[in-house]
Amino acid sequence: MGWENASSLLGSSARWSLSCRVKVRGDIHRSSPVGTLASAQFCAAIPNFLTLEFHAAHLPFWNDLVEGVEKSLMQDGFIRLPETPSLGLKLNEDVACKFARKRGAIFLTRRDY
Repeated sequence: MGWENASSLLGSSARWSLSCRVKVRGDIHRSSPVGTLASAQFCAAIPNFLTLEFHAAHLPFWNDLVEGVEKSLMQDGFIRLPETPSLGLKLNEDVACKFARKRGAIFLTRRDY
């Protein structure tokens, strides 16, 4: 589901006073710090937002994939959004290349390293 479709669906649920739980797709490439922060920004604009579920933060290199945000994106159960335009982070290409795969999911999984 794209951002526009998700926004429309979540807007409809707000009219019925339903809380929204958003899940970032479970693939590691969708649950990178970049994807997670983008999803958190999207969720911040949803008035009836309740929770954001994402995966892969348990990988030891996950927090090192980006620069410009606090070392742990999740603090006390919350993701602090930057107050600057854009996502406020930069991909650490050295770390991304180190854990990149040629085929399949973009990063190694726990069983691969």
